[in-house]
Amino acid sequence: MLKESLAANRPVLTEQVARTDDPVHLIGIGGIGMAGLAGLLAGRGFSVTGSDLLRNAQTEWLAGRGVRVDFGHAAEQVGEAVKWAVRSTAVPMDQVEVRACLERGIPVYQRGEVLAALTREMPSISVSGTHGKTTTTALIAHVLEHAGRRPGFFVGGERSDRPVADWGDGELIVLEADESDGTLTCYETETAVMTNLEYDHMEHFASREALEECFRRFLSSARKRIVYCGDDAGARRVGRDFPQALTYGFAEGCDLQADECRDEPGRLSFRMIGRAGAYGTVVMPQHGRHNALNALAAFLVVSEYGVSFEAFREALAGYRPVLRRYERCGRWRGAEVISDYAHHPTELRAVMQMALAGRCGGKIRVIFQPHRYTRTRALKTEFIRAFDGAHTLLLCPVYAASEAPIPGGTSRDLLEVLPVFPGGTRLAASPAEAWETMQQELESGDTLLILGAGDVDAIARGMQYDDRNVEKNM
Repeated sequence: MLKESLAANRPVLTEQVARTDDPVHLIGIGGIGMAGLAGLLAGRGFSVTGSDLLRNAQTEWLAGRGVRVDFGHAAEQVGEAVKWAVRSTAVPMDQVEVRACLERGIPVYQRGEVLAALTREMPSISVSGTHGKTTTTALIAHVLEHAGRRPGFFVGGERSDRPVADWGDGELIVLEADESDGTLTCYETETAVMTNLEYDHMEHFASREALEECFRRFLSSARKRIVYCGDDAGARRVGRDFPQALTYGFAEGCDLQADECRDEPGRLSFRMIGRAGAYGTVVMPQHGRHNALNALAAFLVVSEYGVSFEAFREALAGYRPVLRRYERCGRWRGAEVISDYAHHPTELRAVMQMALAGRCGGKIRVIFQPHRYTRTRALKTEFIRAFDGAHTLLLCPVYAASEAPIPGGTSRDLLEVLPVFPGGTRLAASPAEAWETMQQELESGDTLLILGAGDVDAIARGMQYDDRNVEKNM
């Protein structure tokens, strides 16, 4: 049904995004992806309005671009002149403004549909994957900018030195293409990137095969080049069907390979080897071996657009990470506080490995907020080893993201399968309660990891640090 509805929307949307005099309303406009889309629409000349529950950095940015944002949700916020609307995937179809649109015959689209239609006629680099797509998108845009291009970009994460979206000079745009709602199949891109492929988004995909078919259709749209991670089993299963694809990874046989990788706190170096021989060693100010893979993907892409290895190496050394990607927030009573968006077991394991490699003798304590009941239930047993090395784990309630609770998918269900760590594995009634509890236990020299894709990051933003890490604000 979703496939058919997306296909039916394409010709209508193509016409609508061409008529910039038609006002558009975005429901849930404060989310990163919705705010980025609103910014692009406003930049194209549309009259844009929107609504969300709370003010944040994105709504402030949009206000500066002339976008009217109402706070709270009400039918009357859909203006009389509105011709079409966009809803966040976190907004259900029975939401009051969505209902108001449908009752008035105003079509309501998904964010990914509109982004794909808005960028279909221009050269684009679209980055997909279960993990790493935000960093890879930001890296590609950063390197192209450093090399003298002015690409447009749409990045699904906050950066300290850039907005989440911009048209650039209109000659090329770098997009983070989200697979979570199936709209990945709407893209018709010049260059397609697939960082990896693990089963996820069970709320939309009934099986691994359905998810893989979504990625396969996305790659089929690429007019110029396909790039994917040769180390990843899921990416290989889909990518090997495309002979024009280039691969990257640590494994021998990849078109671009990393070796001699040195992963140190705040610094990652590795040598890059192509089919014709070694390029040389690069250094980036962000550790974690998975970031070497993100950088390899970025180089394969930008080299297709005329960027030399030397220009890439220079740009990489000055890259500033996306916020909430192992973000060192500061020290609280001598304990280091790190916030990360990780919520899938694979991502959590990567964060734990980085914390273990970087600690200086203290304990690793974790506050984790699971994301979606469907994911928690489907991957429950994969969470068992996700926090290896932790001393303390406090579980917050699942961040629902518009889902209703389901049997087997709650934080209490997850608690039943998790190991008991030395400092305890416990439930908290809220992120605020988790922080109240953790304050009694943190000691100088410890590392506190605040993990999850929901609102748990508010803990990190609300702390009064002894020593705030100002690098992210440079």
